[in-house]
Amino acid sequence: MPKGRPVYKLTKELRQQLIECCAEHYVADPIGGIRQAINNGIQDALPPEKQQPYPKAVQSWQWLRKAVDARAMQLRVEEVRVPIPVTRELPDIKAFTTNELLNELMSRMLSMAQERMEAGIRDAIRSQLASMVLPQMATPTPPVPPKPKRLKIAVVGLLKRQEREIREEFEPIFDLKFLTTDVGAFRNGALTYQDYIFSTRFLSHKHTDQIARMGREHIKVNGTTALKEKLMEIYVYHKPTE
Repeated sequence: MPKGRPVYKLTKELRQQLIECCAEHYVADPIGGIRQAINNGIQDALPPEKQQPYPKAVQSWQWLRKAVDARAMQLRVEEVRVPIPVTRELPDIKAFTTNELLNELMSRMLSMAQERMEAGIRDAIRSQLASMVLPQMATPTPPVPPKPKRLKIAVVGLLKRQEREIREEFEPIFDLKFLTTDVGAFRNGALTYQDYIFSTRFLSHKHTDQIARMGREHIKVNGTTALKEKLMEIYVYHKPTE
């Protein structure tokens, strides 16, 4: 963080961006405390010439700590009570009821489980037969057709308990990757997991710029409930690539 530089007055836009980013860090990592959240938010939201460490920041911007605390509390309430629609357009599902969507998802999951079970039984039978015949009479085992590749999904900003919840429900049908907002980890993870990139928290400009440079599409959702709905829609209407 730059030292010895003069503190400039923040524009209204920079001020709001700083409050939002600090609050997102505070909600994502409450154990780290508001001090760490403000330090991280300053680095993510402000240009280098306007950055300063926590003690000087709260002295120069006396409104900052109170505003971050209030916005973080509001975000925690919104995550539970007020889901926000995502901006990305998905296929129209008005013609389908919730039960129909759930039935379709369940049918596909059961079909995948049945295919895996049948493949396992076939392999076990082949192995048993091979052990019962003479080596010279054994016939080569025909190759098993490759399984369809799962869609690759990257999710940024979940807490550990939320990651476990999503993994338990969707790991069988998606190739999931959970990312932090650390620049290096975010870049490497997003380059590998590139079919869909979701975020449940505010992303700074350097993160969204990274996504744009990769030519990927960023889908913002608010909380795990909205994330589950979108994952279900993607699975029902987008078949995995062969």
